[in-house]
Amino acid sequence: MTVIAEDSYVLKQQRSHNSSTQGHFRAVLISSSLSCLITVLIISFLLRNTAFVNIYIPNSHSTENNDKHYQERRSYSKNVELVMLPFAVKQGAVCLDGSPPGYYFRQGHGTGNDNWIIHFFGGAWCFDEESCLQRSKTRLGSSNFFPPHPPTLQGILSEDDKVNPDFYNWNLVLLCYCDGASFTGYRPDPVNVNGQYIYMRGKKILEVIIDQLLQSEFRHANRLLLSGTSAGSLAVMMNADFIRNRIPKSIDVRALADSGYFVDVAAFSGDPIINRHFQKMFDVHNSVSGVDEDCARGLRPSFRWKCLFPQHAFNYVDTPLFVLQSAYDEWQLIHIRGINCQVPEYSDNFTLKRSLFRRSTKDASSPSKPSPDRNWNYKHIHGIYCRPPECTRREMSVIMQYRNVSLYALRPVMQSANSGLFLSSCLEHSQSLYDDTWNGIFVNGFSVAEAVGNWMFERTTQHQHIDCAFPCNPSCANVW
Repeated sequence: MTVIAEDSYVLKQQRSHNSSTQGHFRAVLISSSLSCLITVLIISFLLRNTAFVNIYIPNSHSTENNDKHYQERRSYSKNVELVMLPFAVKQGAVCLDGSPPGYYFRQGHGTGNDNWIIHFFGGAWCFDEESCLQRSKTRLGSSNFFPPHPPTLQGILSEDDKVNPDFYNWNLVLLCYCDGASFTGYRPDPVNVNGQYIYMRGKKILEVIIDQLLQSEFRHANRLLLSGTSAGSLAVMMNADFIRNRIPKSIDVRALADSGYFVDVAAFSGDPIINRHFQKMFDVHNSVSGVDEDCARGLRPSFRWKCLFPQHAFNYVDTPLFVLQSAYDEWQLIHIRGINCQVPEYSDNFTLKRSLFRRSTKDASSPSKPSPDRNWNYKHIHGIYCRPPECTRREMSVIMQYRNVSLYALRPVMQSANSGLFLSSCLEHSQSLYDDTWNGIFVNGFSVAEAVGNWMFERTTQHQHIDCAFPCNPSCANVW
């Protein structure tokens, strides 16, 4: 073979190899792009139709110390027992999948022996039959997935007298949330979804559980505090009077609504996201019996779903109510206003917190910023691990304006003589269930724990605590 022929042969081989490599690269690129697209579509569907629960995934570079924190985070409250109610099935009180409901219970002691907390778990909602079917295959829709004990309890549910001096020894009932509509819905007939049946019976579940508790020492209670967070907080506001009217009048009933004062406002793009979802939930679950009758009576039938918004329903609630809320609630910023971005100079709190390495209450008195070299996990409020872009100037403007939106919606609370309000400027969603928020966030010199306790026991006359505008509150740095 001549030199020219040999060079030509080598050149052809190289071209063939390059062509093969380029083809392989294109295939990989297309495959990767399709995978990303499918992932985005799945996430978008889940965000629109149902809820994620907070999940904690260990960093792949965790140290032994980090593993210790992970194990603590995943530990369970062994002295809080699951109580199942199999008899409730015959009464029609069932979870989405038809399984019996249940609750967790911890016995009170000492001075708290005659006092009770009934706490409503959160977990968002399902807005149509298909998403409710998917939810029925999780712990948010089936008791088949309830663990025998709940995760370690913090904040207002803690049994540590240093963390929770006012309520640590009270009897505790944790209502398992498995209906998908904040215990407001009731459809007597099962719903066939693609050949599988689901049940919308939240209101019936609550009725049966309260009746069951009345067969215990609960009927002799002195005080009862209803509490809840997020969707559980909405359940508190929707059902406080229902519970109060069902139990002995001798029981002093009050309610704490944490991060459930969902505002009736459109996204900054103009899309009425939360309105559309609440209306769909109201219709799908037949929640007309779950909202206040007087509120519903004052609206046209096609607008009765508006009574799911606390700002429209609050004036109809007779039970004394303490509203615990952030003026910049991060869940609402994302899912109501449609903003998911990193706030400059606040990313430690807005996007990195709720990691495996949350600080304990004993550290909350000495706030400090997390070290940049720590292996922090970015944690979306719904458990999606992807870092959003930094906020644009317009997005920052909308975020800052949300305080005024919140204050406008909270006017009924501020005008109520027997209600309390703690409105912080920390970008938070849930301030009663974690030790650092419960004891570490301060407004007007009072922590969340002190403000709630003072209102509950009437230790002071001032129960309206409204924070200054973001980013004025240095105690927000106590929260990781």
